[in-house]
Amino acid sequence: MEDRLNESISFVKFCGLSAQAILK
Repeated sequence: MEDRLNESISFVKFCGLSAQAILK
């Protein structure tokens, strides 16, 4: 369960970084 939670958090962070890179 915790592994899936960490996976989701990592995915969200990755999406956020990608969005920042695209918007810059």
